[in-house]
Amino acid sequence: PLSTVLGGVISPVHDGYKKSSLISSQHRLAMARLSVTRDNTRDNNWIHVSDWEIKQEAWTRTKKVLDSYTSLANNERVEWLPNLGSVDQGPITFKLLCGGDLLESFAVPGLWNEEDLESIVRDYGIVVIS
Repeated sequence: PLSTVLGGVISPVHDGYKKSSLISSQHRLAMARLSVTRDNTRDNNWIHVSDWEIKQEAWTRTKKVLDSYTSLANNERVEWLPNLGSVDQGPITFKLLCGGDLLESFAVPGLWNEEDLESIVRDYGIVVIS
């Protein structure tokens, strides 16, 4: 189906993800916020930064993050969501934007929950930058 892009959300992963090359989530969050800021003001109306993932008690599976963001977008107003337009535009959905390395990890046996992968691809969709 056709989609209209209303905005983007940068969502740093929780420290519980345990990837050795990642700096702390607080530093990644600060860098993400700086990346959408100009002259000490939030100047980017299109890309927002969410701290939702890093505030969870532990690492959250990607599908659950997408499910939670969808629920928040449809039921609450949170400051890190872009202007979502009107209900006339249809339901709000999220796409997983990732690098080729994450896409390649889908093929690693046992790394991803198969039902999660199916849902991510079927219900959300993936945009890969490589």
